Amino acid sequence: MGDLLDAYSRRARLQPAFLMLVPLLITVGAWTPGIFTWGAGLIGLGTTCGIIVWLAHLARERGRAAEEVLFKSWGGSPTTVWLRHQSSKLDAVTKARYFAFFKKHIPKWRAPTEEDESKSLADADGYYASAVRWLLEYTRDRKRFRMVFDENVSYGFRRNLYGLKRWGITLAALCLVINAAFLVGSFNGFANFLPGRGLVSFGVCVTTILAWSSVVRPQWVRDAAEAYAKALLACCETVTKKE
Repeated sequence: MGDLLDAYSRRARLQPAFLMLVPLLITVGAWTPGIFTWGAGLIGLGTTCGIIVWLAHLARERGRAAEEVLFKSWGGSPTTVWLRHQSSKLDAVTKARYFAFFKKHIPKWRAPTEEDESKSLADADGYYASAVRWLLEYTRDRKRFRMVFDENVSYGFRRNLYGLKRWGITLAALCLVINAAFLVGSFNGFANFLPGRGLVSFGVCVTTILAWSSVVRPQWVRDAAEAYAKALLACCETVTKKE
């Protein structure tokens, strides 16, 4: 539980999972308000039984699966893509500084040439990926590399939320149907419920479905991924200045 309560896990894993559950929680609260008088006990029991752990692992697992698909559609991870000679995300002079930094700090590392990329992009990417892995380990100090951590959290949140998209839309749609059924029953006198809460719950479900569909998209995730790549690679400049 300790690992799941750190800042990254709370913001990048648990928050997406709980956002997915919002329509369900609102629906249950709208139509059975008394449940929350004993709901605290269920939450405590659920925590003990590992529900929070499961939600965090679910968000991470779905996020990683989505990441693999997204990286293929983008031509690779942003950090790797940006280091390629054929990419225009970074200018040649900046890349040269980064390559010099990697060569200085990583044993047996060498910078692939444009010819290397032409012959075998996969082999060249292996060197870039190796350098990025080293940089990830080198920048684990959250206080010193705060921007990297914040951008990583932002990317993790968006990636994991995108990974949960199908689940989120399905759950919200199911809750929408449930709310509609209860509202029809209320207005026709077949159920003794207050329709006002149901209308709010219905609206939340509609809004949630629209948000999943219009906001949580590949480009939304890519924006955060590229911001993280920029912050991480820029650490080559930060470290150099402090040496």
